[in-house]
Amino acid sequence: MLQVRDNMQSAVVGVLALGCSALANAQEHNHESPQQDAHQHHEMTATQSTHVHHMHSEGMWMFEYNFMRMNMKDLMSGTTSVTAERALDNGRYVNPNGDTYLMLPSEMTMDMHMLMAMYSFTDRLSAMVMLNYLDNDMDMIMAGMTMGMTSSGLGDTEIGLMYSFDTQSEWNVVGSLNVSLPTGSIDEKGDSMGTEVVLPYDMQLGSGTFDLKPSVTASLKRGKFEWGGQGTYTLRLGDNDQDYNLGDRFELVGYGKYAVNNGVSLRGALTYLDWSSIEGSDKRITDLRTSDNVPTNYGGTRLDASLGVMLTFGAHTVGAEGAIPVMQDLNGLQMETENTISLSYSFMFM
Repeated sequence: MLQVRDNMQSAVVGVLALGCSALANAQEHNHESPQQDAHQHHEMTATQSTHVHHMHSEGMWMFEYNFMRMNMKDLMSGTTSVTAERALDNGRYVNPNGDTYLMLPSEMTMDMHMLMAMYSFTDRLSAMVMLNYLDNDMDMIMAGMTMGMTSSGLGDTEIGLMYSFDTQSEWNVVGSLNVSLPTGSIDEKGDSMGTEVVLPYDMQLGSGTFDLKPSVTASLKRGKFEWGGQGTYTLRLGDNDQDYNLGDRFELVGYGKYAVNNGVSLRGALTYLDWSSIEGSDKRITDLRTSDNVPTNYGGTRLDASLGVMLTFGAHTVGAEGAIPVMQDLNGLQMETENTISLSYSFMFM
């Protein structure tokens, strides 16, 4: 499997940025009203599924709420799909690596609520903080029986700085450097056949590690059309208290937008994801007869296609987006992503 992170890590870590869109009219240093800046926010957003931050005028506050739901169903080994019922034929499944499983996930829903606050110190420099709340629901199947497990609570918290570069060209370039703080629990427990156990890695609420997230975004606008791209790298800074980390992650987004009018924009994007398998293991997760308890059953590559719409009225912006995978190549045996739905609302003021 192609692991882009191995080729990109040394280059990307040295680059400023995480999730930001290009700054509109940054070089002019014009202090606009919240209504005008909200229109820029509406015009310059890259993609909703990738949380892209935005530069604004000096003294501007922005509060934003995002909801994202990821739906997963059935299983995939490499690029081959297989249902959990078929995988557990005759009560067990043996994957290509020779591992034998007696219980497998069949369906999962992951909901994420994100609340972000941003303040612009200048037209070029902004700071942000983002809180996450997660709600996970998974069905497991064993010998024809279905069992459920859930977890919910505060996820990891992000803080960061964003800066707009003067490129002396028609291209807008913004960089940011975020740090993810391990405020999400990695100690979530649940019932397994009458015994309380530590839940699988994908049911935990956080990484347990401090993570560095640099990113760079560039865009070009011509009339009602806009094109842009964003690269983001997540670097795990060591292992957590349970001697594992979730592995590094690389994300590359290319997008195009069309402004229908001053208040409505349509957007399409392609998002490439490459993430590693879990490094190390949680010694409390000992039942390896369940596929998502195995660290090597994480990681892979995926290409998503998304379509979205954003509406701006005054200082308010609402958005909606849907994304589906057009390619998945997953390590080991793990859940297959079906689709992702995102909704957002933001409000700006000075």
